[in-house]
Amino acid sequence: MSASPPPPPEAATRHLKRLPLTFAPRTARGAVPTRHIGNSANRPPKLKGTGWLMHFIYLDESGDPGLTNSPTKHYILAGFGVHHTDWHEIDRKLLDFRSWAQETYGLAPTHEIHAAEFLGAANIHCGLRREQRLLIIRRLIGILSLCDELRFFGWIAHKDLGEPLQRVGGRSMTDMEAWLKSDQFRDSRRLFIIHDEMHQKPSSWQHDHHAFIIGRPVAMSSRQSRQLQVADLIAYLLKQTLQPNRYLKEQGAHNMIRRLNDLSLGWIDV
Repeated sequence: MSASPPPPPEAATRHLKRLPLTFAPRTARGAVPTRHIGNSANRPPKLKGTGWLMHFIYLDESGDPGLTNSPTKHYILAGFGVHHTDWHEIDRKLLDFRSWAQETYGLAPTHEIHAAEFLGAANIHCGLRREQRLLIIRRLIGILSLCDELRFFGWIAHKDLGEPLQRVGGRSMTDMEAWLKSDQFRDSRRLFIIHDEMHQKPSSWQHDHHAFIIGRPVAMSSRQSRQLQVADLIAYLLKQTLQPNRYLKEQGAHNMIRRLNDLSLGWIDV
């Protein structure tokens, strides 16, 4: 008779107690509030000296960096970060959201939610009326606002100051490194940056930053990533606070991004 398999190790069966998450009061836009963050329920306690703990960073742009005949006054880069041990839980929540959107409104899970079109002026888009599409986005923002595993951020460059792409690109690297060193990304030691495909990358993204980034920022199509579609939405909603479209303003939805303020590391003017 074969021997019974050994019992699982204690570490695999122990439940980690979730510590409270508190926030200091919000400060002026662009400032970074002090946070006291406990361990995630899905994450082992902080291990000093380890180098494998990392955050995935997802970024997308809104507006274009052009200075001539451009319809936008600002160029925006925005997104969020998630610890690698929380990635699957966040992805499950996004999958559940897409299942709800399909069951409630018939939105196919494979249809890309591109914010500029999804929240645009078309009366009908992907078979849905404008008010239905807005309800779907409100639901998604509500879900994200409850995900204390996430940290949101964005950089806003007014084009009057010139070279918005380079200003945003350089400042984003500086801020992310500072947040990493000050433990705003919890116990992570490295960042892996993924961004939507861009016509042109900032020059600062084309150099090695081995002290805090794994490789260089990597391009990926948002059609293939639910996470990049969220980053696209964050960037678009940040733009709406500056140049809202008429429908969102009429519906009082142009400041929807404020629902993520408590999980934001800053909406930063550069």
